[in-house]
Amino acid sequence: MRTLVSVLLGFALLLGPRSGWGCELPATGQTTCWDSNGNVIPCAGTGQDGELREGAPLAYVDHGDGTVTDVNTGLMWEKLSHDGTVHDDHNTYTWANAISGHVATLNSTNFAGHNDWRLPNVRELLSIVTYQNLLPTVAPAFDNHCSSGCDVTRCSCTFSGDTWTSTSEADSPSNQWFVDFQDGQVGAGLEHGSGPVRAVRDASTGCSLPATGQTTCWDSSRNVIPCAGTGQDGELRKGAPLAYVDNGNGTVTDLNTGLVWEKLSDDGTVHDKDNLYTWANAFTAHVAALNFTSFAGYNDWRLPNVRELQSIVNYQNVNPAVSSASAFNTNCAPGCPATTCSCTASGDYWSSTSSVSDPWNAWYVRFSYGRVDAFGRSDGKSGAAYVRAVRDATASTTTTSTTSTTTSTATSTTVPGSACNNPTVIPAGGGTFTGTTSGTSTLAGTCGSSGSSPEKVFQWTPSLSGPATIETCGSGTTYDSVLYLRAASCATGAEVQCNDDACANASGLFRASRITPTVTAGTTYYIVVDGFGGSSGSFALRVTPLGAPSSTTSTTLAGAACGSATVIPAGGGTFTGTTSGTSTLAGTCGISGLAPERVFQWTPTTSGTATIQTCGAGTTYDSVLYVRSPTCTSPEVTNGCNDDACPNASGLFRASKVTPVVAAGQTYFIVVDGYSGSSGSFTLSVTPP
Repeated sequence: MRTLVSVLLGFALLLGPRSGWGCELPATGQTTCWDSNGNVIPCAGTGQDGELREGAPLAYVDHGDGTVTDVNTGLMWEKLSHDGTVHDDHNTYTWANAISGHVATLNSTNFAGHNDWRLPNVRELLSIVTYQNLLPTVAPAFDNHCSSGCDVTRCSCTFSGDTWTSTSEADSPSNQWFVDFQDGQVGAGLEHGSGPVRAVRDASTGCSLPATGQTTCWDSSRNVIPCAGTGQDGELRKGAPLAYVDNGNGTVTDLNTGLVWEKLSDDGTVHDKDNLYTWANAFTAHVAALNFTSFAGYNDWRLPNVRELQSIVNYQNVNPAVSSASAFNTNCAPGCPATTCSCTASGDYWSSTSSVSDPWNAWYVRFSYGRVDAFGRSDGKSGAAYVRAVRDATASTTTTSTTSTTTSTATSTTVPGSACNNPTVIPAGGGTFTGTTSGTSTLAGTCGSSGSSPEKVFQWTPSLSGPATIETCGSGTTYDSVLYLRAASCATGAEVQCNDDACANASGLFRASRITPTVTAGTTYYIVVDGFGGSSGSFALRVTPLGAPSSTTSTTLAGAACGSATVIPAGGGTFTGTTSGTSTLAGTCGISGLAPERVFQWTPTTSGTATIQTCGAGTTYDSVLYVRSPTCTSPEVTNGCNDDACPNASGLFRASKVTPVVAAGQTYFIVVDGYSGSSGSFTLSVTPP
C-alpha cells in the first residue's frame, strides 16, 4: 500500500501544470453509453462521454490519517466516518455552522496535523463526483468499508444527499450551492436548511481547478457583507483565476483548462445562440456540422462532458452565468457573427454525459445561474436544449494554425541562400533577444504554415543537459510567430521540436510560440523564429536553459543554517540528523517558518530527475523538505518543496519527498525543515538520476 501511495504521490508532484495549455480537468468517470431511450449501446462512434472519457483519470491517495488527496487537483479531503464523531457522515449543519462549527472544530483540533481546513467551493466539491456511480456518486476513496462504528482511519463514508459548499447563489444569495451525492446534481437551497459537510484543504501537488468567479459575500438575509473572516467563497476565491483568450476566429480558449470553446452568435448561422437541438442532434447535427466545415480550421469538435461544461460557469454572474470580457458574453447584438461577438442564452446546455440513474436523461448546465441537473426536463434527451461545442487545445487539425509541439523526424525545408548563413550566436546561459523578421522566406518548419514568412536564426550551445524553454510569448512579439529547433546543422539538422500557437503575443491572442525541448550540453542548436502564413514583424525570444531560477519566493533569515551546510557526495546516500534550535529558513510549502532546519549541499554528476526524501521510520517529526539552487539563498527549484508526501515513524503522512530535475555540475542546497515548529530526528535519502 505504501509503495502505491509513493508512486501516486510522486506522479502528482510531476503533474505541475499538466501542460503548457493549462490543467486537464478530472474526467467524469463515465464509461457506459446509452441511447435516448435509456438503453445501453456500444460506445464506438457515439461521441458520448462514455466513449471519449475526456479529462485526467480519477486518482486518489488515502494517507491513513483520515484524509484523502486527489492526485489531479492536489486537494486534500477530509474522510467521513460512521462513528458519531465530528467526522460522521450523518452529521448535519446549517450553512453558518458548517464553517463556524464543523470546519472550526477541525482547525482547533489540528485534524490530521493541519489547521487550514475550509469549506470547499462548488467547483471543488463537484470535482469528486463520479458520474458512473450512484448512492453515493463517488469513487471508492470516499465510500469504502463504511459500517457502523468505523472511524476515518479504517473506512470512508459519503452520505447520499445534499452537501454544503462555500458558494452562494448570486441571484438569490440567501441560498447556497450544494452537491447532491445521490446522483451528482448541483442545486441551491437545501430543503431542510441543513446538510452534511466534507472539509478540504490545499496541498502542494496537483493542478488548481478554475475558481468559481465569486467575489461577493452575503448573510442569510441576502445582505452583502464584508468578506473578511467569513470563510465564504467570495473571501477565499480558491482556484485559478478565470482567464480566457478570444482567438479571433470564432473560438475562445480557457487558459486554465486549455479547452477551446465555440463562441455563439446572433446571426442565424449554425453558431446562433438560439439554436435548439435534441440530445441526439447535438451530436449528429451541431457538432457534425462544425467538423464537416472544419470550423476555425479544426474537425475534432465534440460535445463537452458535464465537468467541462460546468467549468465555464461564473458564479458571480447571472443571466447568463458566464464571464463577459473576452469570453462568452461580449457585444452580443442581433446580426453579430461569432468572430465579433460572443453570446450565451440563459438556458439549458447539453453535455455528453448521461444520467446513470435515469439514462434517458442527460446532464445539462443551466446558464441562467449555474445549476447542474439531469432531472428538471420532463422530456429527457428528446427535449430541446442549447449546444456549445468544445475541443482540446493539443488535438490535431485539418488546416492551418495548430498547437503542435512535436518531437519529429519530419522533413523541414531549407532554401538556398537561407537565414542559416547568418545566425546570431547567443550565450549558453540563454537570455532574452529581440529582433524583426523581414524579407523573403528561406526556411520552413514542420508545423504551422511557415514557408512564406521570413525568419531569423539563433545559434545556441547549452552548457547543461536537460529540458529548456524557448518562447516568443508576450507583448514583445507583434505577429503570428512559428518557432522550431534544429540540432547540429541549421541547414540539414533534424528538427527537434516545432510549435505554432502556444501563448499570447502583443495582440492578446494565442499567436506566439513555445517549445520545451530536452537539450544536450555541448550540442549546437539552431533556433528559428519564423511566421505563420506570411506573417512577419518584431519579436522577443526568450531562451531559458535547465536550472534557471524560478519566480517562487522563499525566505532566508540572518544567521541562517546556510552557513553550516553539510556537503554530501555526488552519488547521494542516506544521512541522519536532528533539527533543533530556532528557525532561520522557510520554504514555500507547509508552514516551516517556525521550525529549525538542517541544510545539505549537493552537486550531482548526472542530469535528470532526482528523488530526495525523509520518508520512513527514521524521521520522527512532521518534516518539510525543499531544494534551492544554485545558492542556499536562491529561489526553490521546480518541484522543489513538499510537506506531506509519505509516512514517517508514526505511520502517518508526515514525511516529505521531492523529485526535482537536476543538472550535472550544478550545486543544490537541500533543506530539511519542520511543519509549524516541529523538530526531531530525520533520515534524509538522496537518490541521483
